[in-house]
Amino acid sequence: MRRLGWLLAVVMGLGTAQGAETYVLAVAVDKYRYGTVSELKFAERDAEAFANAFVDRGVPLDHVTLLMTRNPNVLDRPDSTNIIDRLERFQRVDMTADDTFVFFFSGHGIQVGDESYLLTEETRMNDVARTALAMADVRKRLEGIKAGNVLLLIDACRNDPKSGGRGDIDNAMSDEFGKAIRPKIDTARNVATFTACAVGQRAYEMPEMQHGAFTYFLLNSINTPNSISVAQLADSVTKQVSTWAERTFGGVKQTPELTVSKGVAAFALVPPKVESILQVRSDPATAKIYYRLDGEAQGQLMTPGPDGRLTVTLKPYTHLYLTAVAPGYVEEKLELVTERGPQWCRIAMRPQKDAAKLPTDAVVRTTPPGGMVMIDGVDSGSSPLFCRLPVGTYRVTLVPPDSERPYAKKTVELKTVETGATELREPFDFIKGRVRISSDKPAAIFIDGENIRRITPAELDVPAGNCTIELRLDGHLDDRVEVRVKPNDLVEVPQRKMTPLFFKAVIKSEPAGAEVFYKESNGRLTPAGIETPDSLFIEYPLERTLVFKRAGYDDAELKVKGEANQTVEAPKVLLNPKPGTIFVASMPFGAAILVDGKDTGLKTPANVPAPAGEREITLRLEDHEDCIFKATVPAGQFAPADPQVLKPCISCLTVGCKLGAATVIINGAEPVVQGTAVNVKPGKHEVVLKAPGYVERRLTIELKPGERKTLLEDALAPAKVAVTINSTPVGATVILNGTKLERPTPVTELVNPGELTLKLEAPDHKPLEDKLQVAVGTAVEKVWALEKLPPPPPPKPEPPKEDPVPAGFRVPDYLTGWKALPNAKYRIAEKDGMPQVYVARTSYTMGSTDLERHDFWEVLGKGERVWVNGDAFRGETPARQVTVTGFWMDMHEVTNAQYCLFLNDMRVDEGERQSWIHIAGEWDNPFASPQIERIGSRYKPRNGFEHHPVILVS
Repeated sequence: MRRLGWLLAVVMGLGTAQGAETYVLAVAVDKYRYGTVSELKFAERDAEAFANAFVDRGVPLDHVTLLMTRNPNVLDRPDSTNIIDRLERFQRVDMTADDTFVFFFSGHGIQVGDESYLLTEETRMNDVARTALAMADVRKRLEGIKAGNVLLLIDACRNDPKSGGRGDIDNAMSDEFGKAIRPKIDTARNVATFTACAVGQRAYEMPEMQHGAFTYFLLNSINTPNSISVAQLADSVTKQVSTWAERTFGGVKQTPELTVSKGVAAFALVPPKVESILQVRSDPATAKIYYRLDGEAQGQLMTPGPDGRLTVTLKPYTHLYLTAVAPGYVEEKLELVTERGPQWCRIAMRPQKDAAKLPTDAVVRTTPPGGMVMIDGVDSGSSPLFCRLPVGTYRVTLVPPDSERPYAKKTVELKTVETGATELREPFDFIKGRVRISSDKPAAIFIDGENIRRITPAELDVPAGNCTIELRLDGHLDDRVEVRVKPNDLVEVPQRKMTPLFFKAVIKSEPAGAEVFYKESNGRLTPAGIETPDSLFIEYPLERTLVFKRAGYDDAELKVKGEANQTVEAPKVLLNPKPGTIFVASMPFGAAILVDGKDTGLKTPANVPAPAGEREITLRLEDHEDCIFKATVPAGQFAPADPQVLKPCISCLTVGCKLGAATVIINGAEPVVQGTAVNVKPGKHEVVLKAPGYVERRLTIELKPGERKTLLEDALAPAKVAVTINSTPVGATVILNGTKLERPTPVTELVNPGELTLKLEAPDHKPLEDKLQVAVGTAVEKVWALEKLPPPPPPKPEPPKEDPVPAGFRVPDYLTGWKALPNAKYRIAEKDGMPQVYVARTSYTMGSTDLERHDFWEVLGKGERVWVNGDAFRGETPARQVTVTGFWMDMHEVTNAQYCLFLNDMRVDEGERQSWIHIAGEWDNPFASPQIERIGSRYKPRNGFEHHPVILVS
């Protein structure tokens, strides 16, 4: 395959054989440019052998492209740009529906998010999306390739390129990657994807064969003498790979998987093997002809065969060197590349006397090939013909080959040049006749599958011989007729009848007997001429809307679709009965009418529309029992129901209470004596029980039609009574039934009737306790006189404690000269270790007796301070006696270390810090600098200032 790029230049423009063609793009990546993707072992050997297999079977070299990393030309390397460029080049090739395009990829594949990628040479694993080739881009280009058959062969069944080559651990194909490379179902073309393994499996390699297992057995299956279809190839490869994997790895599975778009991949993958048969003639005929293949050091002498001709059989596209030697003639050399099938070569040697004449090469080709070529009247062979001739002008006669259709013989001029080869291409012209054809409907005319862009009726010039004329019309079966046309003759084809496409639809309805109509595009109904159940024949466009009609039922529509020449069972159409009308009457009239439990909004007597069938009718009138009966409503018709007589309904309610003085009020009416029976309507009723001095009771009672209900209630709860309590002096605290009232005397409180326990307390007075009897419905007001207490004796002084300093008490070293005070108590604070002294309870005079004058600072806006005089604060007067309870006081100022302990314990963050302290670096004060700093989220004193008093706090 290394010779492929060089030979391509030789064979470009040489043409291809008639019929279906195969095109191949093979891509392989063994090594990756940036080293972020693991290298593979045999990917390029796989792709090279795959491409060579197609060339060996006669696929033209210009139909095969191979991109791999060891190609010296950067344009032939397997990067994303080159792959897309080659796919777009194949898009521009004029392929047909019979041609096949094959895309082979051997390398790494990966799934990233929702997208699948083929890892090309420039891929970087940290930027796969921008450096690899997305499968979506490959599919987009494949859709633009005109071949009717497309095959993807993907040997990238490893979803972890970091893990190494094929078959490494955790290197199985993911389900997402498998879905991305499968073809779309029901596409217009034959599209197939053949992967090296199934989802969840790995692709293994065969080191002993220097190939991946999938490609090795793929090449084995391709190497057959006959044409092979994709389905046959997949079946053969799958069996061989599966058997080899299970035998080699002890039950491990590798099952290549074929996915197709149209059910069966029956299209041919490669043509049958074709040999190149070269027949050589020379002038003079006695010359010895030697041939040498590319790469051989010595040529071989061609020997005549049984027919006396010099013939050699080679593979197509073999580079061949011919040398002709004859006494008295100049030695001639010819270089050519063999083609598929038979070809001829003529070497016209120059006599020694004409040695000065320059030789040149010429190629004569005809369409179709195989025609006899006569140069200046000498039979030189058949086309394609390679010639070695002296420079000059020659008369070339081309005799067409035997064919089903006759071609015309032609003579042309061949003028050779001194430099380069001369190529003569000549198509044979058909000998024509005429055909006159018509049809009952205008139809497009195709001759041998080609649209000649004519419409029947027409008279046509066609090549003599057998031809197939096909008439095509939308919505009709194609009409085909075989015609044999003689040269210069006219063939009259009888008028053809175009048969419409149709399908049979079986139509049913419930109930049966519905008349069927066609609904036209303008909404008009056309009778179909049948009643259900029956069948219809639906013509092109094989889709109709049917309307069903039956007396007493609503119309129904059904859209019917089908395929040509098939029978379709249409869904059964359910016809909804039209509503009927029923006359409903009652005595007395005015009753509400309900149908199947739903209120119609009508009252008797009335014509009531209702769905057809048996219905439940309910008549509802106030003070009457509901009347329920069945009635049949005819579909789309009127019918009277039997008149109904409604029964009146009265209920009775009797309410009593264990409190004899209670009266009963029902629904807000006049009070009645309890125990009195009262006739009421069915439904809910509000009942109130009332008595003087008692809490009224409200009840809701529901009665059914005709129901008699007696209700005996418990006695009513007494109402609360207002009790007014006063004392001399006023302002005494009131404790009523053990509960202290919020307000002092005089106070009014609502209490339950009965005996109450009362207690009154006032400063400097004896407490007073009493009992108070409260009757139902009677308010009470009473004043109690409190007795004043004698003055208390003066308190005895507390004896001093002998040991005011507790054991273990220690003050910091910096409190030099400290002495314990007599009668004082000391302790150490638990949180910050501060020594504290206890300040005992004491009383003192607080405030001023008059408005004294005080001096104070007034701070102006810019920080300037002014000494002014002003009055004492109003809150300082009058002077008053204040008692302070005992408390513990720090023996010295709070230090920086202790304040940091407080800040850290409070977890003061940066946002609220300035409400607590200024830290180092943010206070511009010539008299004091902050002695605390913040490190991270913690506070600490500056070195040397741990025991200094804290400053600049707020």
